[in-house]
Amino acid sequence: MKFSLSIKIALLLFTLIFAITSIALFFVYQNTIDRSVKDVRSSLLMIARLTAVLIDGDQHKAIPLTREGMRTHEYELIREKLRRVRLENSLIRYIYTIAQNDNNELVFAVDAADENEFFSVPGERYDTSQLGGEFEEFVDTHVKKELITEGWQTFISGYAPIFDSEGKRVALVGVDILSDVVAQAKEVTGKTFFYIFLLNIFLSLLLGCLLSLKLTKPIKRLLAGTRIIAAGNLEHQVDIKRSDEIGELADSFNEMARSLSKSYKNLKMSFINALRSLTLALEAKDAYTKGHSERVAKYCRKIAEELGLSGDEIETLENLAVMHDIGKIGIQEAILNKPEELTEAERDIIEQHPMIGEDILKPITFLDPDLLSLIRSHHERPDGTGYPDGLRGDEIPLLVSILTVADAYDAMITNRPYRKALSPEKALKELWMCVNTQYNEKIVAALELIIKREAGR
Repeated sequence: MKFSLSIKIALLLFTLIFAITSIALFFVYQNTIDRSVKDVRSSLLMIARLTAVLIDGDQHKAIPLTREGMRTHEYELIREKLRRVRLENSLIRYIYTIAQNDNNELVFAVDAADENEFFSVPGERYDTSQLGGEFEEFVDTHVKKELITEGWQTFISGYAPIFDSEGKRVALVGVDILSDVVAQAKEVTGKTFFYIFLLNIFLSLLLGCLLSLKLTKPIKRLLAGTRIIAAGNLEHQVDIKRSDEIGELADSFNEMARSLSKSYKNLKMSFINALRSLTLALEAKDAYTKGHSERVAKYCRKIAEELGLSGDEIETLENLAVMHDIGKIGIQEAILNKPEELTEAERDIIEQHPMIGEDILKPITFLDPDLLSLIRSHHERPDGTGYPDGLRGDEIPLLVSILTVADAYDAMITNRPYRKALSPEKALKELWMCVNTQYNEKIVAALELIIKREAGR
């Protein structure tokens, strides 16, 4: 059977358009899922690492790896810490510790689960296939690559080593974190992809038959849109206003992009909330600093709104302000809570917390590296005498300067081990005395307007 040239060209165009758009759409789907799973793993590493820091390795060694171990004081102390982390993080399914018994077998040590759940007692053998390696080989944090499905729930397992006072690895923290958001993103993306795939067949046939330049231009826009989204810009929308099938494809494409963007934002928010919970759990151990980070975040939001910053800037500032002191998790409590004046050596240690905080948050891939300056630089001063980098003047970003003023103000108006709280008036006076040396004048002025307005003056 002979075909006319127009039919041959139409078939060729159909084949090319169908293949290109299908591959591009599949790449968008795979790229988004991979990004979501990567962010889950990064946050799981963070939770496992921070939980391991909270556990005293010497206490853990004192727990007998038998059922009798459940009756020890050390078991109760560690189990309570694990339970507190679990309660503060709704994504966590299980959290526990495992150690090596006298027979060189990996066994459970402490399990934070309730006894009416899937609960393991000390000495119960651990399935090493979950770990992905031997205890002796386990040097750093580790996340199991595969998603594990249990009933209707999907989760990922991660591990981090626990060290004693001599720096010897004595146990592992295991965390199974729920990843329903990833599963939901897969489901939504898969359905959208399937419908677009079917629509793509029809439209490819239509385009191949019409052989019209007018119809090829919108396709080029869609292809450009898939590349933009595949590159990570999930907010991108394709601007094609037509009343035909091409317009329907564009609407479906934009709806897919919105669905992916929403799922990705929900995922980011889940892990930001998990980190916020860890920060609040850290503060809860000290009556003097309890609630400090949340209050600082509220002051930051008010100041940013007063200065007319954008909604995205305000949201970023508020979220990271809650975590600005997360680096103090790596500082000894004896130094943090010391009522007397710190020695020079102790001051050098505590001045490391901004850099520790930055290192803790670096693995979170969705955080812009530039935004980590909020954590690293919140103790910088306009006169260049701050730390850790000695920035001065305009070298300090505006968001950092807002956080610095909010942090200082809240510290002044709350009781601390070394002094009693100041009144708002005296605190503002202190801030004004240090304008242009420690604090940005414009930000102090904005804070004063807010305080006076709320006081009705």
